[in-house]
Amino acid sequence: MIRAALGLPSLLAWSLAWSPALPIQAQTAEEDSVLRRPRPDYQAVGIGWPDLVDGVERLVSPEARRAPRGDAASDVTLYPTLQSDVIADGNALRRQSAAQGDFATKIAAGLTATGEDTDRGWSLAASADSTRWLRFASQNGDQARLRESGFVEPGEDLRAALSADEQWLVEPIEDSSSGYRQQRPNRYALYSTLLTVERTNDDWQFLATERAAFYRYAANPPVIAGKEQDRDELTSTLHVARSVFEGTALFVEPQVNLRHYVREVGADGLRHDSSGGQILGGVRYDLSSVTFLEAGAGWLRQVYVDPAFAAVSGPALQARSVWNPLDRLSLEAGATRRVAESNLAGTAGAEVTSPTVSAAYEIEDNLMADLNFSFTDMHYKTSVGTSPRVDGIKQYGANLRYLIDETVSITASWTDYRRSSTVAAAVLDFQRLTVSMALQW
Repeated sequence: MIRAALGLPSLLAWSLAWSPALPIQAQTAEEDSVLRRPRPDYQAVGIGWPDLVDGVERLVSPEARRAPRGDAASDVTLYPTLQSDVIADGNALRRQSAAQGDFATKIAAGLTATGEDTDRGWSLAASADSTRWLRFASQNGDQARLRESGFVEPGEDLRAALSADEQWLVEPIEDSSSGYRQQRPNRYALYSTLLTVERTNDDWQFLATERAAFYRYAANPPVIAGKEQDRDELTSTLHVARSVFEGTALFVEPQVNLRHYVREVGADGLRHDSSGGQILGGVRYDLSSVTFLEAGAGWLRQVYVDPAFAAVSGPALQARSVWNPLDRLSLEAGATRRVAESNLAGTAGAEVTSPTVSAAYEIEDNLMADLNFSFTDMHYKTSVGTSPRVDGIKQYGANLRYLIDETVSITASWTDYRRSSTVAAAVLDFQRLTVSMALQW
């Protein structure tokens, strides 16, 4: 089904999504917002590979301890992380009625290695986490992620980057509400690659992006019997922007996609393959540390192979903004309208419209609070003769983060999730409270 993020604290900033609309000018307003601004006293410093080797040698060898320290011979830096969460969930099994709460613990660890020169760089990142519930062991899950990435800048105005991700994930049970009242979440592997080529100068920006993603689900009867949910996606985007004056640019962004299911005919007897695209045109404004705006509107269309599914067409939207009226206060808003895939039987996708708003306040330099709200409207594309389904998801969230020093931080997060639906079996409410302690080096 469609992913609905809860906004809980995460170990690593790990995302397969990307924003094709990269700036011609620096993103000053975004960089100066409360949650993104640099905090040198509380940032991870990393561990130099030569320092690590030298430390180990001095630990095990008296001769090494007596030897003078040599100059670093490598620019490789390691960034280890460790995080522990305690979770209280008011509806652990995502039931419509007779909700039962439970507690869980989550342990996560990660390690990133980076190396960078003046015109090239690379990084390798690995992370894993394990969640264990006190009462409902059916919700236990382990996840792992690997990422390899690199970039090269053969000229001052040319940059190419390539990344590959391998992820073994547990789908949140609320995202797979198929009416089966399933007790076990779905597990799947997601393999993806992302290639970007960017050319910029004082007036123009050309950014080509190619993304391939491969979803492979594990069997989870009766929700997933075989390979009916396995699919491949290919998305190509071209972003062209023209600077009209300092801090302001106009852009146009065409995009096309192909979505292919490994099993030609799904368990519902229908073919779910499709192709489509969209085109956006808009403006980007980012002149000072106070205001940032990027808004694009246009048209989208998705055509399905099976005649039982009508084509989707209509307005497309992508917008986000940041306003810093005070040094300690940041306000953000965004909106999207797109066509997403759906794994529900008898549906081929959904028209998704989602506005979001948030506010962040810096209580102290190392103490930040934020509130957020989002509403997601989903109109599912059902087959001919099938009852229509429309969902509305409201999510409220609050976070409080305390940076103790450059190594230790504590975060408390609260989420309230409420889903209404024209399908009675899909109505769902739950709340979740998470307290996290994170270590970074």
